[in-house]
Amino acid sequence: MQNHTSLEYFIVIADESNITHAARRLNITQQSLTAYLGRLEKFYGATLFNRGFRRLTLTPFGQQVYDTALQ
Repeated sequence: MQNHTSLEYFIVIADESNITHAARRLNITQQSLTAYLGRLEKFYGATLFNRGFRRLTLTPFGQQVYDTALQ
C-alpha cells in the first residue's frame, strides 16, 4: 500500500482535515477517498485520524505516518 499515490492522498487528507475538501482537491470522489482511507488504516492496523463533526485530526500514530510521508 505504500506507493506514491497512497502517501500523496494521505498527505492531502491531513492537510485539508476534511475528506470532502481533500477529494475535491484530488479530483476524485469522496466515496473513493473514504474507501482508500479505510484500506490504508487496515494496512497499518491503526486509526490514522480522529473523526470529528466536520474536521479530521491526526492520531499520534497518524502524525508519525504524516511526518514520514513528508520526507
